[in-house]
Amino acid sequence: MISKATKIGAGILLAGAIGLTVFMSGQDEGVIVKVKEIVSPLSSDFEFVKETQYPIAAGSASMETFDTLESMYERAVIVAEVKIKDQETIYTSENPPSVLTWSEADIKTLYKGDTSLKTVKISETGGVIDMSKSKGNEMRSDGKPRASEPFVESTIEGSPVMKKGNRYIVFLKDGYPGDPYTIVGTVQGKFRIEDVSNKGVVTIAPDRFAKHMDLFWLQRKFAGKEKIEIDKVLKSL
Repeated sequence: MISKATKIGAGILLAGAIGLTVFMSGQDEGVIVKVKEIVSPLSSDFEFVKETQYPIAAGSASMETFDTLESMYERAVIVAEVKIKDQETIYTSENPPSVLTWSEADIKTLYKGDTSLKTVKISETGGVIDMSKSKGNEMRSDGKPRASEPFVESTIEGSPVMKKGNRYIVFLKDGYPGDPYTIVGTVQGKFRIEDVSNKGVVTIAPDRFAKHMDLFWLQRKFAGKEKIEIDKVLKSL
């Protein structure tokens, strides 16, 4: 059962590089930031992992949202720990540029779904955009071709798409016939398991995360939790 439905007006905001004003430590391939002091109160420390090297384009969309683990689990046809092994960026619009990211993933642990599944394909709205591919952006004002343009990470509400080589817990629903599965709650039904610590981590920028914890409650719930603790909760549903 869906606990609530939220309508979020469409719009795009280029946010640029994120300035971080919280504690940092050098783990993983990105910067890990403790958000203990930006989000209060917390029952335990948990970490923010910088999921993209590019400036964030934070868009919004109309989407179903969920506010309990039980309702999200009920909506999902697959709940699993997956590892992203390959990805494809699909341009759905050139001006303004808009993309989908299709990920091929190996299933590591299955909590709900067809036990014969070994791999799964997942579609997310957003991804890395090469701005030079936007129509009208190919030539400079002097008529000469542009050598290159910056890349940006297109997101829904500042939530980067999953990245190749990383592990995630995902809640998946059926896509359109012939299309990959999609994330339950669009950006809600996923969180990353960091390889070194084997704990859940936050992949939303700390400032945005602090303002939208009602949307990203799943990441908050499991951030800082050991994988064995996460397994226990999900297997009990």
